[in-house]
Amino acid sequence: MNQDVHKQYSKQLKYFQSQIPLGIQSPRIPVSTVEHYHQLVSELELRSGEELSKFKIPESVRWNEDTYITDGVRDRLGSLIGYLDSEIDEAKEEGSADTLKIITGIQRTLRKFFRTKPTSEKEVQDKLEDLFNAQELTFRREQEHIPYSSKTYIPDFTFDDINCVVEGKFCDSDRREKGMIAEINDDIRAYSTKYNNLIFAIYDLGFIRDESKFKQDIESKSVVIEIIKQ
Repeated sequence: MNQDVHKQYSKQLKYFQSQIPLGIQSPRIPVSTVEHYHQLVSELELRSGEELSKFKIPESVRWNEDTYITDGVRDRLGSLIGYLDSEIDEAKEEGSADTLKIITGIQRTLRKFFRTKPTSEKEVQDKLEDLFNAQELTFRREQEHIPYSSKTYIPDFTFDDINCVVEGKFCDSDRREKGMIAEINDDIRAYSTKYNNLIFAIYDLGFIRDESKFKQDIESKSVVIEIIKQ
């Protein structure tokens, strides 16, 4: 599939996703929202030549004649975004099968590891470790020390065989959202001195309203930002 089409619709769908409230805020959404989503899927099918019916909203998440269950819609929408982004990431020059495996695992599986809402960044990092172990990946946790300027940086996870760092972040307030941007930019400068692929997995409790805007000045060919919604 044309990578430009992927990028275009991934961006559209992420904006569309940002307009849908979380299930804890509004447990049901109107039929018109689902119809709009299905229209985007149909357009994407036409332009890509692929059959994408598996990403449409099933009747099993319909609440009644006028509404659908919000979380069910967001899950299917998130799966399509993950699919589009994984195809984009697969084409990156510095990518690899295991790098893609990490990204898609974060996108599609990390949220399922939480039975209750996390309360700290360490919980997010612990679940990332559980995910990587389940994927049978080879990594080290908080063992690498990278001196940069007047500080020493310790990445959460390093994957030496694929030249990759994964950093777990936790967003539980508006103030934390703003602080993370500065943290991530500092981490990029330090980690890039030794690693080519940087992945930041952010578990968000609903405070990052515009994902595209959050990512736009940070992501690059070697930096990936994955935002997982509670």
